[in-house]
Amino acid sequence: MTPPTPPTTTTAPAAERLITHLRHVDLAVPDLAAQQAFYTGAWGLTEVHTDTGLSFLAAEGSPEQYIVRLREAADKRIDLIAFGAATAADVDTLAARLGRAGVRLVSEPGAVPTPGGGYGFRFSTTRAAPSRSPPTSRCARTAGSRRASPSRSGCPTS
Repeated sequence: MTPPTPPTTTTAPAAERLITHLRHVDLAVPDLAAQQAFYTGAWGLTEVHTDTGLSFLAAEGSPEQYIVRLREAADKRIDLIAFGAATAADVDTLAARLGRAGVRLVSEPGAVPTPGGGYGFRFSTTRAAPSRSPPTSRCARTAGSRRASPSRSGCPTS
């Protein structure tokens, strides 16, 4: 009996894999206090910054300033997923690659002015219901240690 043939994959060659890690996930939640308690209690994350209706949660040992951002909202949803790349040039390459593939860029590569900082761009991968904005993703290089001041850390509010 011959062994089964392994499935064919569409994985890019190693030289073309520019995403290095997941930076953070941003979630909209109807009960912010309950979700803060869940992520800090059950998952052991540490709240490192808050703003009106926002909570930024860090994981001990992570190079990122935070890994989960919670935003109080009527509907539960994923607002944003942020990927990391090693350099600004890699971010530019990823943006160009997505653009050539027909992905809609929400913003061009540039300085990220929100908490967490870095250099990145936003793109949309799905269509949303008419009353909702589509979830977006960001690809950005790591801006530095999560110990940076809260004014340089975090994510957009929508």
